[in-house]
Amino acid sequence: MYEEEENRWRCSFRSDGKWINVNELLQTFGGGGHAAAAGVRKRTNDVEKFR
Repeated sequence: MYEEEENRWRCSFRSDGKWINVNELLQTFGGGGHAAAAGVRKRTNDVEKFR
């Protein structure tokens, strides 16, 4: 997880795609990708809430 610009955070997840579909997980938060690799971006000044 890192800050792309002020108050805009990016987080990415990786999986082997067998047990956890990270795409489905991150769609819950407005992100997306593939079963084995997905990401999400959020604008927030409360990074602890995002974590």
